[in-house]
Amino acid sequence: MLRIRSLELVNIRTFQKQSVNFSDGINIVYGENGAGKTTLLQAILGSLLGFRQATRTGTQIHDLIRDGKKLGKIQLCFSIDEKDYRVVATLKLNKQEIRVQKLSSQGFWEDLAGPKVSEFEREMENLLGISIDILNRVIYCPQNELTKIISSQVKDRKDVFERLLGINKYRIAEANARELIRQGNLELEKIEDRMKKSQEFLEELPKIQERIADCVEKIRRAKQRVKHLKEKTDSIEKAYEQMSKKKEQYDQLIGRIVELKKTIKTIEEELEKTQHNLTKKKGTLALDDTDLEQIENLIQEAELNYQKQEELDSRKSREVGTLSQKIADKQE
Repeated sequence: MLRIRSLELVNIRTFQKQSVNFSDGINIVYGENGAGKTTLLQAILGSLLGFRQATRTGTQIHDLIRDGKKLGKIQLCFSIDEKDYRVVATLKLNKQEIRVQKLSSQGFWEDLAGPKVSEFEREMENLLGISIDILNRVIYCPQNELTKIISSQVKDRKDVFERLLGINKYRIAEANARELIRQGNLELEKIEDRMKKSQEFLEELPKIQERIADCVEKIRRAKQRVKHLKEKTDSIEKAYEQMSKKKEQYDQLIGRIVELKKTIKTIEEELEKTQHNLTKKKGTLALDDTDLEQIENLIQEAELNYQKQEELDSRKSREVGTLSQKIADKQE
């Protein structure tokens, strides 16, 4: 709670040097017109609000300074929650320096804010717990203001009170608050909708996790199958390389068989000629031992060639069958 303790005035209007002490409770200041009652109120109000044009009534700072003087001083002592403070204001022509100070535990006055008015006003709003505007409009009422209010019409009186109390600001603030509440409700609905969707997602999450686990298992099996197929492909490629070598050998054997067939055909032709000649000789001449020996050699050579031909044919058949089977396996 704010308690005003004392007020000191130096060169302020009619007061050259004046100290006023205030007691707890209600204090009444009375006197004739021009005695300085309003000056005391203005000094207290300026000490609490800052001397912005001195008062709401249009009084200037230089109007507060005693005639013939260049500066005046005001000191207001007060307490808030049993802590002592004071405001020291120095008023010059159209200029002011004002400080708010706190009494320390060692008995010294420590500056809290000032000398700039803006710093002082912020600190006073923190100390008083009320804005300077409300303090100026509600707590202080200039001289003759109540008379105007009481004698005015109801509508005018309402306008005056709304102006003094700043109700229009509160109405605007209420409208803004309602709009903020409406927007907040819309945003809340959106949040609730998102929360609902999130809840549905959380309910579906176990099923999704099961599907993911199933997909992971399928991927694992597929990897194993790919690994197996790769091993099988490598094996087939090796078999194909071996088969390619076999094919080369087979082609070589085919070439040799072709050459042997040509040789056999040549031998058969020679044998046929020999038999023809032999038949002719049997019919016309008696064969001697040398001719018989040559004939027998030719017959033996022909028999050997025939055996070789049979072996080659048999080997060819086996190789062709094996190669055909490998080619069929590779193609599969």
